[in-house]
Amino acid sequence: HRGKKALSTIVNETSNYDRETGAPRKMRDMSTEKDRLATLREYQTTRHLPKAATRVDVGPPPRRALSKPPKSDSGLDARDEALFRDIVGSVQCRQEELRGLEDSLVALDAQGVSAAENMSKVNLERLGVQAGLKRDLADLDRLIKLTDT
Repeated sequence: HRGKKALSTIVNETSNYDRETGAPRKMRDMSTEKDRLATLREYQTTRHLPKAATRVDVGPPPRRALSKPPKSDSGLDARDEALFRDIVGSVQCRQEELRGLEDSLVALDAQGVSAAENMSKVNLERLGVQAGLKRDLADLDRLIKLTDT
């Protein structure tokens, strides 16, 4: 029984866990805030608003003629022309990079077995460039289809 207290000792020390019942805590008076929120809630929809506060429907705003940006000789507007040039530039860069990688592969192939590890790295890089080229061409195709409509 070492280390354990007897129940009678615990009850005496804690007054059997009786709660002190004193005066209730003083709370803030929130009645004015409650009334204010109730008033806001009451007038949340327009059918409850007084007549002077309702909106008058004047119909949709007048339509303005949409002016399309001028098109260049290619038939594209300035934004699409810039996109077109960016994509074409990217395609040209990737094509040059691809040519250089293919030349490297030919040179490494001529070296034989000693360059096999380098060949796999160059080939992997070549596949990445080809995938990027394919994405650029797909973007170019999408741009042309969008401007045709």
